[in-house]
Amino acid sequence: MTQDQRIKILCWEGYDEPAFLEQLRQGAGIDLVTQNLVSDHAAAQQILRQQGEVDALNINNPYPKQTLYPAKRIHRLQESRLPNYHPVEEKWKQNFEEWGYADDGSLIGICQRFGSFNLVINNKKLSRQTATNIGFNLPDETQYKMPYGILQFPEFNIFHICIAAGLNPFSDLSEVQLDAFSKKAESWFQNATMVTEDNIQLNRALSRGDIAFYLSGGVFVAGAARLQGHQQIECITPASGPIDGKGAISFVEVNSLTKCCDDLDAGHRFLNQILQPESAARIAMNAEVCNPVLQMQQRDIFPRLSKPYLEAIQWESLEEDIGRCAMYDIPPQFSSLLQRLESASQNRRRRKN
Repeated sequence: MTQDQRIKILCWEGYDEPAFLEQLRQGAGIDLVTQNLVSDHAAAQQILRQQGEVDALNINNPYPKQTLYPAKRIHRLQESRLPNYHPVEEKWKQNFEEWGYADDGSLIGICQRFGSFNLVINNKKLSRQTATNIGFNLPDETQYKMPYGILQFPEFNIFHICIAAGLNPFSDLSEVQLDAFSKKAESWFQNATMVTEDNIQLNRALSRGDIAFYLSGGVFVAGAARLQGHQQIECITPASGPIDGKGAISFVEVNSLTKCCDDLDAGHRFLNQILQPESAARIAMNAEVCNPVLQMQQRDIFPRLSKPYLEAIQWESLEEDIGRCAMYDIPPQFSSLLQRLESASQNRRRRKN
């Protein structure tokens, strides 16, 4: 294989499964080299500053459209090179696909994995109804004081702490509101039983009953545990919240080609291959990151998805959960909120030491 057929991708975990990488080699002649990310903001900054040669990017929805394409850091795609690309037909998923198009109408990314980012419970420790009603206020409800964990994904932690503090992160926040965010963040991190970037560690603690729930979770991180038989692990979307009545966040990952990608033929072959039915099903049912994909209801894909997989992603309630979510966007005061979040996390580490 020649060097120009190698694609380096900065991505959320799940694209490094050996069977999927082999599919790419066999189906598209692409040698995919993966580097995982844990923060959309940090990944976007890496692309903006041209730090490292990354050909492709798998990132959550607002960044390609609102940041990277206006800054001329990702390519406009050619639909004629993507014969496997077909717009989704289900109305409840169509707003996700819009994030793959720039304001000028250009196709700039392939939207694929999506879902709700909410909280995850052990339903033997905490009932679904209670979690739905209390939502992100669970850490502060005296009646429901239980050990809990925090999954450190900065953007989602910001959203969920804002929701717990009764704030809309996508509005302009006053200094008083920002202080309320800081107070809530300090409380969350101070009282958490465990704080980690490792969702597998949290799922294990949850399945053992060491914690009753963890915050900033979702099907994206809990689906794999459910697929392994831990049905007591369940994702919960709060019934309501301060973002126009919504109580959680929905997201879609966008796959784009950066300006570092010189071989656009290879780049388009990679994007076309992830839409191929066998690949799309593999991405959805990844053993480590079990997640819905926008294309899953297409005729050639849905029959490939097993009943245990559909149960793992809570397919029966997915549309309803999405309906209770606000779309992932970039908060106007993201920098200030991030500083306050990091301060709360650092204060916890200092207390532990």
